[in-house]
Amino acid sequence: MPHHRTSLLQCLSLFLLFSLIVSSQSAFAQSEPETITGKLVSLNEKGRNKTLIITTEDGEEKEFLLNSRVPVEVHAKSDESMLVDGFFVKGIVNRPNQEALMGKSFVVYPELKGRLPVGTFVKAPPKPGRSVNDYFISGEITGRGPDPDYADFERLLVTLSGKNTAPILIKKNIPVSISLSNGKYIKPGSLVTVEGTPQRNGQLTITEVTIASDEKFTAEDFQ
Repeated sequence: MPHHRTSLLQCLSLFLLFSLIVSSQSAFAQSEPETITGKLVSLNEKGRNKTLIITTEDGEEKEFLLNSRVPVEVHAKSDESMLVDGFFVKGIVNRPNQEALMGKSFVVYPELKGRLPVGTFVKAPPKPGRSVNDYFISGEITGRGPDPDYADFERLLVTLSGKNTAPILIKKNIPVSISLSNGKYIKPGSLVTVEGTPQRNGQLTITEVTIASDEKFTAEDFQ
């Protein structure tokens, strides 16, 4: 393993160790996350809060009250042309061993400008169909090009914080979508994914809502 990749992964390992310590302190107090999907009926704002109504696959109508801390993201289709320097990205990567990070999918945030959020690298919580080696990663894209060690892959560099940079192996045609803030892309009938954590009282604490748009964008749309 060449020195440049080893040193990057050593820095990443230290960052990951700290992240795991912090995340594990809250993990014991939480149940496994729950995912509910359905078609959008309506999303209405009242003050700083929102009311979301969806229809599930079995025809049941569900209503969710969302406070201002619950992110509601609109994800549109895109492609790997969006994986360019300067964009903030969130992704799922797989870590089969201590020497590699394999990209699985990414969401790019092209509307984020100026000072970008601090990057993160945390172990993904258990979920049916999810590998125990999956991690959530986010940060600014600071490099992309041919990987010097694996001819069938490109290497994507994502800066987490300070000098902590994660080298990620990506295959051609890796799934990429973008997150948009414009409400015009929210349409009735769109696929909605509601993520939440079950509580002891039977209620679901909503942590994230994603609405899928049929629109498709490339990097040229944001130049």
